[in-house]
Amino acid sequence: MRLYSLLTLASLLLAQSQTTEAAGKFWYSGKSSAQEPETVNSQVEAPISKFDYKLTFKKPYYYNGTVPYWTTGGDVIQAEDFVRLSPSVPNTKGWIWSDIPNPYKEWEVEIAFMVKGSYLHSGRGLAFWYTKDSKIEGPVFGSKDKWDGLSVWLDSANPQTHTPTTMVILNDGTKAMASGGVDPTKHMLGSCSINYRNTGFPAYLKVIYKDNTLSVLLDPTSGGMDYRLCTRNSGIDLPDKYFFGLSKIEEAEYQIRKLREAAQGDEVKGESAASLAVIFDTQRRALESLQMLQLQLEALGAPSPDALLRGDFERKTGQNGNKEQLSEISRVSDQIRQGSKSLAGQIDQKARQQEDRISELHETLKRLEAIVSSLDNRMSAQTSNMQKKINKMTKDSADAKGTLSTVLKYLFYVIIVQGMIALGVYIYWKLRVERFEKKFL
Repeated sequence: MRLYSLLTLASLLLAQSQTTEAAGKFWYSGKSSAQEPETVNSQVEAPISKFDYKLTFKKPYYYNGTVPYWTTGGDVIQAEDFVRLSPSVPNTKGWIWSDIPNPYKEWEVEIAFMVKGSYLHSGRGLAFWYTKDSKIEGPVFGSKDKWDGLSVWLDSANPQTHTPTTMVILNDGTKAMASGGVDPTKHMLGSCSINYRNTGFPAYLKVIYKDNTLSVLLDPTSGGMDYRLCTRNSGIDLPDKYFFGLSKIEEAEYQIRKLREAAQGDEVKGESAASLAVIFDTQRRALESLQMLQLQLEALGAPSPDALLRGDFERKTGQNGNKEQLSEISRVSDQIRQGSKSLAGQIDQKARQQEDRISELHETLKRLEAIVSSLDNRMSAQTSNMQKKINKMTKDSADAKGTLSTVLKYLFYVIIVQGMIALGVYIYWKLRVERFEKKFL
């Protein structure tokens, strides 16, 4: 049986922030799936997976100011119950990398995270890494560009779709994803748009590498019990001895620049155009947010803006609302009462029918008992008569046997007497014949 390593990274929780979801909290959620033998005498088999405690971390995260077997850097904030990768400050970044390279050919990683932030603005998210190099800061979610290995981007504020996007990108160390004009979506293995932002509870990410197949799954609502497949790719070659890591960057929403002289007008004009573009984008997103809120209000029964301008809407007072609510409650109560009466009548009818059936069954059982008792009596009488007849026949047979033996005995005596008489007559005749012959001699 092949041995598959089970690497469970410490879970990641992103706390709420005004401008970003930068806060990162980690807690232990790993479990070993090694199977125990059913009996003591049964053959011991190798476990199908192994939990490596050196490639994860748990509370309390820090020991002597460090996370055992891991290294943190950048703007990481240390605490006993969480590891915050970066504060809610623009242009901050942080990372945490394992000190020990992964020794396993096949592995599984599970990360729990939570993203909270404002609807319009927030940080870009974080990234999971499995790369040849580690602990190097850079522009790609706080880590280096042109990495050699695997990266899973959890982009919770995609600037194009404005929805949380998960992208899987494999780089051989030559592709620059942070360069201008480069579209990372053209180099990704796959992506999915599963919403894990502002759900109020942790979402779970699972990355599995087995049989040269890479699978990325997400569970945004069920606490790691119901994963949904994000992407799966075969023919992927990921060497061992690479490092696991997580990184985070807090992008700037504004920039502070010193004043320039009028001689640098071209540059100032360019900056003004860029600033206007940012302002326009912010206004557009704010308008989209207001339109979404208006649609939600209309779905709840609020009048549309056109109806408000025309005055074509019904003004509801508190008293009218209460009357309508009371009438609705009364109507529902009457329906429930009628339904209860109908149901009670049906139950009574069914109960009576059941009682009638039970009484019929009792009568049938009584008749069957009487028939069985009568049959028993008849069988007993017939058995007694047959026994008497058999005894009488046995007695008559014995008497007949005695009479026959007596007759045979007398007949035997008569035959013996007749034989003796015949023998005497023969002897007498023989003697006379002999005497007669001697007389004439």
